[in-house]
Amino acid sequence: MTLHSILQRIDKKLENPDLIGKLVLRITNDAELSRNVSELVRYEGRSACLLDLYSETGKKPYLREAEKQHKNVLDSLTHSEQEELGEIEERVRQYFVFEKILKSRILDREQITEKEIIEYIKRKSADTYCYAWILRNFVSVDETVDELLHIRQSLADISNDLKDYEDDLMQNQPNILVLYFIHTGQLPETKLRAIEYAIKTGVSEKIQRLADTLLGDADKLRVREYPELSKAIAKEHQEIELILAKRTD
Repeated sequence: MTLHSILQRIDKKLENPDLIGKLVLRITNDAELSRNVSELVRYEGRSACLLDLYSETGKKPYLREAEKQHKNVLDSLTHSEQEELGEIEERVRQYFVFEKILKSRILDREQITEKEIIEYIKRKSADTYCYAWILRNFVSVDETVDELLHIRQSLADISNDLKDYEDDLMQNQPNILVLYFIHTGQLPETKLRAIEYAIKTGVSEKIQRLADTLLGDADKLRVREYPELSKAIAKEHQEIELILAKRTD
């Protein structure tokens, strides 16, 4: 697969650029600013996804393209702004270390605690703090937007884990279902069987409680003041409910 096609696939997955663009447009009524901020978030998102691919495969072209996409962001910032964003990015990159540890423990079929599973979701979604910084660098918004973007991405990552279970299982990648199932000694081969097993073992209830908690946290942060985020968060929460309700019978 060429880098061009990989970038196309990444762009289809990225929801934060359009979401943030809509937020900027509503707040500022400035279409050009909305496009510019959205594009910078897209570059940052592409870079994060490519770094993730590089972490998983070790293929240097992914790293080079990630640096190229990231340069598009840096070129729009002052030196001090680059340093500020860089500090956030460095904290976010610690996820890749955590991911490798989890992957090793999955291969060893070592039990993962619920606390570690929650930490996995929080760290996996932490790249949104970079997108939030870009947003706030150009538009005056409350810092609660940082947490709301993180909540939406956390819900999206849970949903994606449920949908991508089979691929993650085959590649020994961290996945919320795999992490919960390890201690049972059983890892169903298909997504449908995995959902059925999650319902049978009570794992689905744990995941739903986590999603409900995230939704409640959004309400506490007055998410309704940001209709774009409110709608997106509700959509991801509903998607999780729908997936966890499915059975094979």
